[in-house]
Amino acid sequence: MKISMLFGLPLLALASAVAIPNEMEERAKCSLTAKWRDQWTEKALTRYRVKFSTVGVEPQTFCDSFYKGTAHCFSAVSNLQCGFDSGVDGGSWRVDFSAGQGTLGHNQYVNCMQEAANQWRADHPCDVFSSW
Repeated sequence: MKISMLFGLPLLALASAVAIPNEMEERAKCSLTAKWRDQWTEKALTRYRVKFSTVGVEPQTFCDSFYKGTAHCFSAVSNLQCGFDSGVDGGSWRVDFSAGQGTLGHNQYVNCMQEAANQWRADHPCDVFSSW
């Protein structure tokens, strides 16, 4: 069946109509804020620490999404740790993991953190504010 452009354009316009305002209203009720905190060298790897907080959702959910969305990012040497740490800034939620040194390791860190944020956003329709 052949569809003419004159007939097809209105159908395309109807198919792409999305309720954006409602989605944005829902997203405004909760958020994740994640920020690079520190890095150091440990056993010939760079260890990264990201401090995070959530509003409207339990902080543990970011750890859950982190493990779920980034399983392929890590190896046995990554030593991934995510949770509450009373020794960070008087008590804070944080993610620690190791990556290779240099540009490749830093890119792995940035990509994995972004994938974790994307997974959390998929699991929770919330805003994400990050600076890796």
